[in-house]
Amino acid sequence: QWTRTQRKNYAWGELTTDQISKLNSLDFDWSEDKDEDWNAMCDRLVCYKRKYNTTLVPCTCGEDPSLGSWVITQRHVYSQYFSAYEEYDEDYIEYVANDVAKRTTAETHSNRLHKLIDVGFVWDPLEEQWLEMYQRLVVYKEKNNSTLAPEEYEKDPELGNWVNNQRMLYSTEDDNGNRLIYEHRAKMLDEIGFVWNSLEVRWSEMFERLVQYKTKYGSTEVPYHSTLDPQLADWVSSQRLNKKQ
Repeated sequence: QWTRTQRKNYAWGELTTDQISKLNSLDFDWSEDKDEDWNAMCDRLVCYKRKYNTTLVPCTCGEDPSLGSWVITQRHVYSQYFSAYEEYDEDYIEYVANDVAKRTTAETHSNRLHKLIDVGFVWDPLEEQWLEMYQRLVVYKEKNNSTLAPEEYEKDPELGNWVNNQRMLYSTEDDNGNRLIYEHRAKMLDEIGFVWNSLEVRWSEMFERLVQYKTKYGSTEVPYHSTLDPQLADWVSSQRLNKKQ
């Protein structure tokens, strides 16, 4: 019974490094129970994904607290080897299994990795969340032909805030002069024509509307209470005010 408990505690990440080392010094057989406890937790993760369509289990999951802790443990063991942007072949999985096998058998880790990958395990939740928002911006651009999602975008308020946050990270530097936004993220945003300086682009858009107004009406005197283009009227008024200041 005691040896089974040690296997269970290891599967749930509850053994210390020293305890693992001592058991390894006795050639302790970690796989004797065929990884029963780990498999049981993985089955619970599969059920969670069926219910919520994600493997991002909160660390304080109300309906299954131990599952949240178990997911964090798997991420701690394996996440350094995986990225949200790559797909991995059999050879790489076996390499990881052997590299991690200092604590248990490579076969055990190989089986675990295959099961986690099959269920769509999220190795980096923050990156996964960023990618989700990025895809929502891609959809916005397809519909609106622009990445200028308003900060108070009624259809998706979270997207507007996220877009504004990317600009803030891009324009802010750390003590070494490096932008706070990750380079690969900035590159991905550039690829879809992300607008870093929204004020400049909006000014240019309004200017073009004023050019069209003059072409049509022969004047830049847009009435303050114009019903033709109230937004343009407000912008023209603002330009006059800014010039006076």
